[in-house]
Amino acid sequence: MSIPLNLIHFYIGAPILAYISIHGLFFTRNKNNIVTRYFAWATGVYAIAACIYALPVLFTHDSDVLTLTTVIADIVQYISLGIVGLLATHLSLTRWPWVRRAANLVIFLASLVFIYVSYHENTAFPAQFVMMDGVAHFEYVSTRTYSIMTGVAFSPLLFVGLSFLMQVREAMRTSQKYRIAGFGVFLAIVGLVMVVAPIFRFDIATTAVTIPVVVAFVLMTILLMLSYLTSKKEPKA
Repeated sequence: MSIPLNLIHFYIGAPILAYISIHGLFFTRNKNNIVTRYFAWATGVYAIAACIYALPVLFTHDSDVLTLTTVIADIVQYISLGIVGLLATHLSLTRWPWVRRAANLVIFLASLVFIYVSYHENTAFPAQFVMMDGVAHFEYVSTRTYSIMTGVAFSPLLFVGLSFLMQVREAMRTSQKYRIAGFGVFLAIVGLVMVVAPIFRFDIATTAVTIPVVVAFVLMTILLMLSYLTSKKEPKA
């Protein structure tokens, strides 16, 4: 069984995102907070997308099957990114409800466009498992159109990540600061990488994206562990 190098971030990220989602939905004391709910749902849905991206290639190298699962994973991914978009409008447009509703409608329509383009691009450029210099790779569509669309779809992550980082100083507890910083750093790095990829013509199907995303997961995990350890030493609220 060969694990594609350019999918490593999905194998690493899926359990981390699943844990964050489950914790946010069922165990955190702030589960009634709308930001917590949005973030928990977004991470949970993306964990599902990551599994659909990464697991089929471990069991089959059939191009038709892999293309189909990639399209399905893209659909789930855009649902997750749409939820992040809704979180972005909540953070920035709550004072203007009509503007927020219009923005949410744009996000919904854009998600439908993204799904349509994804289907068209993926069927035109079928996914396949390949060995390059003895290293396994999963090749999927990475056209200019697809890269730009993906960058636009990921842009809310950059906004939300920066918003979280700006809120770190406002947190009352050190554990909260670490947790918010962890989420903010992760979202900002992933969002930035995906936004600049089409600008600098990075191939989003290569390790040019995998490496910084793995770094983002590692940094977030470290900060969340610090948050957990610090919370044990803090007085109960």
